[in-house]
Amino acid sequence: MTKIICLTKNIRQVTSGIFYCRNSVDLSVSASNKLSCNLTGKYFEVGNKNIPPNRYPTFENQIEMKVKFKHLGIFFFVLITIQSCKPDDVYHDLSDDAKDFLLFEIDDTFKLKNLETDEIITLTITSKEIGHYEDGPNESSFISFGPSADIYIERGEYIFTDDTNCYDGIVAVEANRDGGFELQAYLGNCFGDIDYSFQYQDEFFTTIDVEGIEYSNAYLLRSFPDILFYSKEKGILKIVNDFNQETRFTIVE
Repeated sequence: MTKIICLTKNIRQVTSGIFYCRNSVDLSVSASNKLSCNLTGKYFEVGNKNIPPNRYPTFENQIEMKVKFKHLGIFFFVLITIQSCKPDDVYHDLSDDAKDFLLFEIDDTFKLKNLETDEIITLTITSKEIGHYEDGPNESSFISFGPSADIYIERGEYIFTDDTNCYDGIVAVEANRDGGFELQAYLGNCFGDIDYSFQYQDEFFTTIDVEGIEYSNAYLLRSFPDILFYSKEKGILKIVNDFNQETRFTIVE
């Protein structure tokens, strides 16, 4: 009867049941290997059970964690979407007007005269190509990550040489990113002591005279020390030394 009264008086000090009787105000842990709590006087003894109390996150913490996971999921979704969506490639094409510079086809011939030697040179078109080449990525200034579009430039050229491969050269035209074109000519070997690279710099003549014959719509391509006059209808019209204004090569028809 005494034990029942003692248990009734002290039961309120127990906070979490038999395995949490160590949370009582006057709690001591016995050294013996007991599996049950023994109440002796004011002391509530428990066996060698070190069981921590249950702790649960508050309602506010649960809401905060859900919001963080939601934002993290949205971030990864946007990142994956950007990485997987590659923009369209950009192509800069030659206009039909620019392609008119490539007037010859394979096996066509034209003739030039070397005024220093009076030699007539017959030049044959050995190759002609028109196509696009990759000119690097089209990176946006606003997005620094993710796939970017590639830029492709259309370029056309024809290659010519004589029967002895002494005189040879290339005429090329390619589109630029501004919607215009770039016209170039390369002459090597017997055309001079060094290789020549002529560049069109927006210089144009409505008419020029070549050995007493007048030609219209001549484009001027500059190198040093020579300049080259070129026509869409005839090709190379003449090559002139820009230093002394002496004509070195002229077209022969």
